[in-house]
Amino acid sequence: MSSYYKKINGKSYDKAMLDIADGSVAGKGDGRISLTDSRSIVKQIKDGGKITDIERRTLNYILENYKLTETALKHIEKSISVNLVSDVKNEIKAERAAAVREEIPQMGKQPAKGGWGKKLFIFLILLLLAIFAVFTFFKYFYKNTKTDNAVTEKHDEVTAIQKDETAVSKTESAEKTGAVPVKPLTENEYLVKDKDTLIKISEALYGDYKKWEDIYKLNKSKIANPTILYPGQILQLPEKNGNK
Repeated sequence: MSSYYKKINGKSYDKAMLDIADGSVAGKGDGRISLTDSRSIVKQIKDGGKITDIERRTLNYILENYKLTETALKHIEKSISVNLVSDVKNEIKAERAAAVREEIPQMGKQPAKGGWGKKLFIFLILLLLAIFAVFTFFKYFYKNTKTDNAVTEKHDEVTAIQKDETAVSKTESAEKTGAVPVKPLTENEYLVKDKDTLIKISEALYGDYKKWEDIYKLNKSKIANPTILYPGQILQLPEKNGNK
């Protein structure tokens, strides 16, 4: 893995990855990164065993500023997107493990025997009885207009939340069963489904995988990485009669 970087507009990028990309297009073929060179880029990323932030930034820069062959882009999709998801899952697991370690009390330490233990136990019992008494009083004897209004508002809020959850549940169920519309929502919109990629969408709607770049340019504000799409995203589509 390269241990030095290249500055572009004040940001650090992996110089070794950029050198591979530059060497791939410099005076060769049609000026696109080939499958062989894409494998070299992927190998450069995987050599360290984990994708760093600078490597992710460099990969995004290459995808945005260089042209790739169809096979090169597909190879990067299959090789890198899985690792990105794996890294995120590992980070979440590490955070949860750290939280659990903080919450687990120190083991092996028993409370000191004697009068203080008994007094603490009695105090806790009395406190629980007092809380229960107050709760019972307010529940059965202290009812007024403000309480009734609060209950009504809470009921309306819960009802609205339940309706929203039902709508979300129906949407998720439709996506799992493949009931999400395959065609665009309108003439120039498309709803992303599970396992969709820009190339697959381009081939399905335009019969030409090269249109993925036009789709990506129209949706840069929604797509952080052109190799990763999420089900439920609504993409803007270029005009079909505007093929280049």
